[in-house]
Amino acid sequence: MIRVHSTAGNWTVPELWSKHNWERPYGFLRAVESACATEPPDIRHHDYLFDKLSSGFDCKRSLRRRSLTKTADRGISNADARILIRSLYAALVHEPNLFAGLVTVDVGDWPDGCWLVDHSPRALVRRSESFDAAGVSRLLQGQAWSAGPGLGVVLGLDAESASGGDLGYAEALVGCGRVGHALVLEALQLNLVTRMTPAVHESTAAEMFGLHPAADALYFLRIAHPYRDSR
Repeated sequence: MIRVHSTAGNWTVPELWSKHNWERPYGFLRAVESACATEPPDIRHHDYLFDKLSSGFDCKRSLRRRSLTKTADRGISNADARILIRSLYAALVHEPNLFAGLVTVDVGDWPDGCWLVDHSPRALVRRSESFDAAGVSRLLQGQAWSAGPGLGVVLGLDAESASGGDLGYAEALVGCGRVGHALVLEALQLNLVTRMTPAVHESTAAEMFGLHPAADALYFLRIAHPYRDSR
């Protein structure tokens, strides 16, 4: 966990973050701190996440969950994919400022490819006739765990429908966390493993999913079967 310290609103960007041009979050952190000082945030109830915690939720099992590093060489069934996508749909109803894209590799009888979730009407729109598996590696800055069968979910800010500047951006980050965690819990019930990263290459995401200029990809979540050594 990265701890960010502030004294009287003076934020100091760590040298490493500045070197790699990672200081972007500090703008909205300042805005959030200022807003919370004058008006405490309203805590909202999110049914789509709460339901995961109240229906068949096993706390001990959840705490034993581990992020995927190596996965099984088999795809996700149609039935499991439908459950996961239904969960994503349910979450997006309550997160109108977010967009979601899917990467399918050996998922049921779906063709491998990239899909964008259309909010209204709720549907999946295929964004590519041919699928470039190497594109997923580029999308995640070359991270090796992105490869192989499974379902990938890209979450981001749909700036055309969002408002509030830095506060809107901060809310989108929190929303991505809620949606991502709901999918992690759903996958857990299906005996699947997950891994999430904010290291998304924005221009590659825009190309793969045909995003409009106002869309900003923020997170990627991969869902797959766990690897089990047969020895």
